[in-house]
Amino acid sequence: MNQSQPNRFPFHTQCPRDDGCGVFVLQMLTGMSYDDVAAMIDWGDKSAHYTTWNDLCGVLAAIGLSIEAPIKTSRWSDIQGVAIVHVQGDHFMLYDAESGLFYDPAEMEGPGVASDRVPTSYLTVYPSAPTTAKRGRPSFGTEIRQASVPRDCSRRGTSWARSPTCRQPQTFLNVR
Repeated sequence: MNQSQPNRFPFHTQCPRDDGCGVFVLQMLTGMSYDDVAAMIDWGDKSAHYTTWNDLCGVLAAIGLSIEAPIKTSRWSDIQGVAIVHVQGDHFMLYDAESGLFYDPAEMEGPGVASDRVPTSYLTVYPSAPTTAKRGRPSFGTEIRQASVPRDCSRRGTSWARSPTCRQPQTFLNVR
């Protein structure tokens, strides 16, 4: 647990469960209850709550957050702002790069200041905050962002990795 920085998000553990990490990540991110988030995902009659990028993007779009295509990575240093991160072992967690906090629902307590997990892809939910320039005016960092994922990529159960319209999002420079 990081005692020096305030936690931007409430921490929720999935323990002792081995499923539900994506729902717990969305619960931490949105402040919604587990049941409210879970109700937004169609698992059919499955009792285990395993989530995919499509499930998470569908919930984010449904609550009005601008979503983009997940970006592949193997380094935490590639991730800026606040992001949902898929890590090796088929697990989701929330990472706040600005404060260096890892919200891993598989841990009993959190957030943590380090993670042994290896990221495989991430979705920036909130970009890096503005920085203060020498004159005290807010200035924004420049970052390369992906264009928004078409809604059908998350709504129709189509895998974003396999769909031709979702696989190759346009990249553009976004100055904030």
